Amino acid sequence: AKLIDDAPRDEWVGAYEGMTQHTGVLEARADGTSRAMPTGLYDLDEYLEGGLRPGELVIVGARPSMGKTALGLTIGVHMAAEYSVGLLSMEMSHSEVNDRLTAMLGRVSLSSVKRPTRGEGLAWDRVMDGVERAKSLNFHVSDQGGLNINQLRSKARNLKRVHGLDVLVVDYIGLMSGLDAKANRNTQLEEISRGLKTLAKELGIAVLCLAQLNRKSEERPEQMPMMSDLRDSGAIEQDADVIIFIKRPIMANQDLGANWANYAKLSVAKNRQGRCGYIDLSYIGEQTTFSGWAGPAPSKSIAAPQRAPQRGMRDVEDF
Repeated sequence: AKLIDDAPRDEWVGAYEGMTQHTGVLEARADGTSRAMPTGLYDLDEYLEGGLRPGELVIVGARPSMGKTALGLTIGVHMAAEYSVGLLSMEMSHSEVNDRLTAMLGRVSLSSVKRPTRGEGLAWDRVMDGVERAKSLNFHVSDQGGLNINQLRSKARNLKRVHGLDVLVVDYIGLMSGLDAKANRNTQLEEISRGLKTLAKELGIAVLCLAQLNRKSEERPEQMPMMSDLRDSGAIEQDADVIIFIKRPIMANQDLGANWANYAKLSVAKNRQGRCGYIDLSYIGEQTTFSGWAGPAPSKSIAAPQRAPQRGMRDVEDF
């Protein structure tokens, strides 16, 4: 039976037909062949019931320098080993993206990539290894800036037609343009976020969109971000299937000590199809990448934001 959990239909589907076809979806899940696409971050995949899914809009929000792009690339690069991934990089140039890919995949510092010395032992070998590993990925980059939703949709459709497309990473929503230049930014972002969700359903892809948080989140340095911190628009909160926030406590308090240097915490703050909660990660700054955190988290707690629990969103608790 044809699976129907991806693309929307323009006709009504009766319960008998729909559930008969949906049996195939359930069997695929039971057999471990469902459409969930692992992100490569095991603990995150546990919350996402296996990974990203076609039709989903996933938002990753953080303040500058917390690692939004690094997390987007970490997930995108892992998925590109098995799926077709597109990156719309409206902040970094194609060359800057390639530098990061080389550092991540070669497990070498970004400074060694930016200032390499040919034939210089292990560092040069790792740089070249990173280049070769990147070449093998099904990973496509466009660094055209200031796209509006129609231009983005056109580029995504073209990529899907020519190379296939399973996951689209957008870096980042705040750099997209509105169709109406005279409209206020809130209205423009409503149009963009709803357009991204529609695109995910139309093409049967997962859209992983990075978003910058407003400055209010910096007024609570000891707390995780909350959804009201998403800059300029409540529509992003409404349209997203999953919202993830990044917090690196060392960025707010340089006195925390060496054991906090690489520590990062993700908050799965909204998860339409699953549970919400917190994930400990390691941020490898020199290679601009994330990996799983080994061992217990540093001892000092970060207070979670105090607000009333909402359906489909995590209950707030200290951790």
